Amino acid sequence: SSSSSIPSSSSLPSLTSTPSVRRVINSPFSKSLARSPLAPNPAFEKTASLSPVNVAFCSSYAEGRRSSLHPLEMLRGYQTLCSDLHNKEEKKLGTLIPSSGEYTKSRTRLASLRSEAKTWRLIYGLANFRLHNDNNDMLLLNQPRTVGKDVSEGGLVRHIVKLHPEIRELLIVKKWLEKSAQDVARHIVTGTVEGEAETLSSVSSQKGKSSATYSLSKQLWALVRAGLSQRAQLLAQNSGQSWRAATLLGHLPRSDSQLDPYDEDDEFEQDDSEDGDNSNDGGEGEEDSLGNQNYHLFRKSARHASKNPSLDKFERALYAAQSATLLPLLDVANSWEDHVWSNVLVMADAKIGDLSDGFPRLFPAPPADEEELHDRKSSLVMSLDGIFNSLASSTQKLIRLEAESPFVQIQTMFILNKIPELFTLMSKWSTSIADSDPNKATFLRIAVHLGLFVNESGLVEDNYQEEEQKDFFSNLFTIFQNYIDYLIALQKPKAHSYSNLFSPRKSQQPEDSPT
Repeated sequence: SSSSSIPSSSSLPSLTSTPSVRRVINSPFSKSLARSPLAPNPAFEKTASLSPVNVAFCSSYAEGRRSSLHPLEMLRGYQTLCSDLHNKEEKKLGTLIPSSGEYTKSRTRLASLRSEAKTWRLIYGLANFRLHNDNNDMLLLNQPRTVGKDVSEGGLVRHIVKLHPEIRELLIVKKWLEKSAQDVARHIVTGTVEGEAETLSSVSSQKGKSSATYSLSKQLWALVRAGLSQRAQLLAQNSGQSWRAATLLGHLPRSDSQLDPYDEDDEFEQDDSEDGDNSNDGGEGEEDSLGNQNYHLFRKSARHASKNPSLDKFERALYAAQSATLLPLLDVANSWEDHVWSNVLVMADAKIGDLSDGFPRLFPAPPADEEELHDRKSSLVMSLDGIFNSLASSTQKLIRLEAESPFVQIQTMFILNKIPELFTLMSKWSTSIADSDPNKATFLRIAVHLGLFVNESGLVEDNYQEEEQKDFFSNLFTIFQNYIDYLIALQKPKAHSYSNLFSPRKSQQPEDSPT
């Protein structure tokens, strides 16, 4: 497990060139950690009967320390390992009888592994950006040039996104939510993208055409929601609606490259792209290779279409996604992730629009009407904290229950960068969760490995006050201790060998804690 779960360092970008990362690598704690004794691999092999998942993750961590891997590489190892375990469980599920008890247990494990893999992906994406982000990027800000002469609209958007970390984090969260929706999108449009879509011209009755239009709108929406706009274009074209295919990217500003200006960097792994969909393989310098010079006019038209009651709700949502209009997006939001994606899209668009207004243009945008100005002002005062709080108290029971789930709470706190508060919460979980709870081992393991990563990466030491750091280490010690006690309580002969890996250094233990 350990050797196959950790990718080679050559598959990652150089990390040591960033000052904040050099501080982490050269810190006294990291050096002492690299010298600390490690339990030999045979000890993990002997504990295999304890839990294959626990053993795999602990072996992954042990191998990472032994190989002096950077914490980000170890985190990617956890992510890869979790995805592998998910795939194995999925294959196992296909061999079981649906009515059996083992089938139900396997489905539960599969759902848990899917949520965990999703959580590791988010943590990797945000941590990768936060550890690489350098405030010196602000020195790159040049005097504004005339948009349309010296720089394209798309180039301006990329310029703004690069210089404002809060916008880049919003776009990272948006991309994470899109990747998470791709399984659902594949399920909805299975077989239709490759040419099996029924063209509307082949449907005879008016009722049949209306039903086919609704079905197509729903499938197109699923693809757009999952960030697969090029596949949506192909589906529309195969359905005999080339005009619709042409409009699906009409909201993008003209760019001087084939890069989507809202999607310049991929903070996530590169190997899970959808068969090259939305790839950035194009070369720089191809004039007018992407986007619409009149995108301002298109967005204004899309905004009005998103509020047209004669269109079905999914078609309105398609136009709302292109014009960043919130209410039609919320009309089709069926999950916590859908709601967050809709709000993040609108927030990021409003911030980019507000910052780009100050740049002179050869082709000025048409004046905004009163409703547009009101909506933009409302979008600019939106906050992620407020959005998550509103979802936690949603009148929709399903949304509220999702917001209360441990995985979603971990995701929420990491997005908000409230790491000390997250470990206060996980410390309470580790103490209060009953031994009989089937999820106890899973959440204790996640809390421990997340704590190991945060501790070794320097995210807390570099970004929080001394009192917050003390709280973090105190809670981390509690989580470690509860996990070790839980493993030893299973009465397996080698369970306590884990303690050699997980015990914090003595200098970081709370003063009143037992040795």
